[in-house]
Amino acid sequence: MEGPTEEPCYPLILERVMRSPLLGTKILGVVQTGDFEGKHTDTILEIYRRLSEGRGLLPPAIGFIFDREDRDKGTRKDLERRSDGKVVFTKRRMYENYLLNPHAIAAVASEIERFSEGGDVEPEDINRWLEQHRWDRRYLGKEVEENSQTEETWLSDVHGAKVLNDMFQELSEARVLYDKVVHGTALTRWLCDNAPDDLRGLAGLIEDRLERRVSQ
Repeated sequence: MEGPTEEPCYPLILERVMRSPLLGTKILGVVQTGDFEGKHTDTILEIYRRLSEGRGLLPPAIGFIFDREDRDKGTRKDLERRSDGKVVFTKRRMYENYLLNPHAIAAVASEIERFSEGGDVEPEDINRWLEQHRWDRRYLGKEVEENSQTEETWLSDVHGAKVLNDMFQELSEARVLYDKVVHGTALTRWLCDNAPDDLRGLAGLIEDRLERRVSQ
């Protein structure tokens, strides 16, 4: 899958949300997901196929789960086709989009030393910040018409990583910078234990990749 944040988080989601064992399957981040795009896509996929099928140099790849990012539907469909169905994309723009639960963010921020000089961070503090910045062009890359400003659209299209980066910096008065791996994992743990439905759609995508073990 995409990178260092998902590497520790996807197993947590499988084990705690779906109660699905890995059964020896390893979830690893791809170093450069861009290698799977553009004119070299076929070459990269063919190299991986040959290595994974040749005398155990690499384990066979069950599949690749990449962030949707700004890839249009045609680009995604083309890469899925070229990979013989091994490549799939998250429904939301990136992994961080699944972590934007105000209660989760408040709980994790409250555990960070010196995040707030005034005591615990409350979900209302997070909601207040979100209401002020939710539809900023910086996070959507475009102006979104008011009649299209729904929660579903926002969760799907917002740049979740930028939202968390800016929120942490502003609410902590620059004392704490958002760490994608450390804080992303903490948010994932909280969601698994307290709001698993927030992750269930992503969990189903991961589990679907694992089910390919049976047919391979």
